[in-house]
Amino acid sequence: MDGHAVGSAQDVLPAATMVVTATGGVRAIGAGDFPLLRHDVVLANAGHHDLEIDVEALAGAAAAHQQPRPGVVTYRLGDRDLHLLAGGALVNIAGGMGHPVEIMDLSFAVQGLGAHHLVTAGLAAGVHVIPAELDDAIAAAKLSSLGIQLGTIRADQRDDIDWIDEGQGR
Repeated sequence: MDGHAVGSAQDVLPAATMVVTATGGVRAIGAGDFPLLRHDVVLANAGHHDLEIDVEALAGAAAAHQQPRPGVVTYRLGDRDLHLLAGGALVNIAGGMGHPVEIMDLSFAVQGLGAHHLVTAGLAAGVHVIPAELDDAIAAAKLSSLGIQLGTIRADQRDDIDWIDEGQGR
């Protein structure tokens, strides 16, 4: 709870100015909860998937909706405005393009090829850093897919890279 108000919907929603779902379930905020929400409440989902706020029911209950700015849709229910962030998707990922697919593909490539390396390299038990050659190959493949090819490292840049490789720059 970390100091945040947590309780039953009937107890906390009427006073809430912002509601962030993080339940991992579906319809944490659903049609039955909309009458409890105050005017100008901000709704955001940071849970497991984009079904925690029943956006379909919210849209169906609204007399009107508008988009006052990118990433925010305001639904008009009676005399109240309810502001939904990131379309009900995971605000920590979808809001502000925090983790667009162009980044996630790199993350998954590192995870997948890193797991392959762990299985095939005959490593001893313990924590291992992904080899720089594998990390560089993943980055080069991504850049190549975008039509980008980097130049080679100049001699005067080498000391900075060595400094990072030695763990001093991390």
